Amino acid sequence: MSPEQFNTKEFYNLAKEGADYFLDREGLRRDIKERDPKFKKMLRAAEEEAHRAIEAKFNFRSDMKAFIRALRKETKCILKDKYGVDWKTTEEMNPYYVRFG
Repeated sequence: MSPEQFNTKEFYNLAKEGADYFLDREGLRRDIKERDPKFKKMLRAAEEEAHRAIEAKFNFRSDMKAFIRALRKETKCILKDKYGVDWKTTEEMNPYYVRFG
């Protein structure tokens, strides 16, 4: 199912059924919270805040893999501390998949 076909009613049905993930276009598991429109706004704000914080501390221009890992880690911390949301990254949902092999 593509994101364009997904709607909020389906999100709540999946949540009621106890599904904690959905499959994205690449077939990777993603945290079901990412389908919630309210969470999408929180995630976007946390990612922007994390990006600014990481860019201020480090220069990852030469190592994008390290930058992305740091960004996801910082985003996860911001979501937990600021919004009280326990979000699982794509790497946590797919422990055996190596994206940047």
